[in-house]
Amino acid sequence: MDFPKFLEATGLLSESGLDISAAGRLAARFSKGHTLSDLIERPPHGLSEVPTRTLERLAYAYDLHKERRGEIRRLSKAREAARKPPLPTEVLDAPTYAHSVRALERVAQTGDAIKFPSRQEWVDALVAGVELWDRCFAIAWRDSQVISGAADEDHPRAEEYAEHVRQRVEPANLPSHRWLAMRRGEREGALSLRLEAAVESLSGQVEALAPRLGDLLAERSSLDLLQEAVLGSLEEEVFRSLDQEAEIGAMWGAA
Repeated sequence: MDFPKFLEATGLLSESGLDISAAGRLAARFSKGHTLSDLIERPPHGLSEVPTRTLERLAYAYDLHKERRGEIRRLSKAREAARKPPLPTEVLDAPTYAHSVRALERVAQTGDAIKFPSRQEWVDALVAGVELWDRCFAIAWRDSQVISGAADEDHPRAEEYAEHVRQRVEPANLPSHRWLAMRRGEREGALSLRLEAAVESLSGQVEALAPRLGDLLAERSSLDLLQEAVLGSLEEEVFRSLDQEAEIGAMWGAA
């Protein structure tokens, strides 16, 4: 998946107002090491009218695209080292984000223990596993709750973080500055953070995709597959995405 296709898949192409050709020129500049400042000062042909905030968002998107490519390479090398069959191109094209690639890795590991009736059924099940993750991540981003608490009420800086104690907020609605403060409090041992997922909604996605998941469900329950493919990594991945969003938000705020 090249950068223009990544922008299409994430909806950022239409959001930015660019066409495929302009996105390709932008990617070429990024791949040659040009920074966001370079693009603002010396925009490529056809991009001089693009707002700075749009360029910032596209620069962030390119970093996400690079992260995804790195995860694909890592996954391919890991499977080769473990003497596992290489994943087909159509499977490797299924994940949009790096966290989706890591979900594919978990689903593929589950599928390695299964003898599928055909290659196509194997491919279909793995692609459905990626879609399961993507659906669940979207639901978690919108509907789950980030819950904060006091890790140590006697912490010397407990008062400083008191406003962040007993907070419940959806990841999508969590302001960057508040998340950065909560993470800082967690690192310092003053706050504890956890994600409370809407497990019933997530379980429904397994049921909806069951026909395509095929033999991935043959020897395990829907809840077991949900735990293996989604729940075991959901908090880590949501928090990682919040970190990324907060970092770019802080950078834009400082600009």
